[in-house]
Amino acid sequence: MVEEIIGCPHEEGIDYPQGDFCPECTYWKGRDRFSGEMVH
Repeated sequence: MVEEIIGCPHEEGIDYPQGDFCPECTYWKGRDRFSGEMVH
């Protein structure tokens, strides 16, 4: 278990389409889920 949030809690392919961004967690769109840095 980690002490911080690591990315979006929703699952790709289950909560939103595979290869897309989660519509509920706009903060994580284009960000690395571990560092929080922009990747695009």
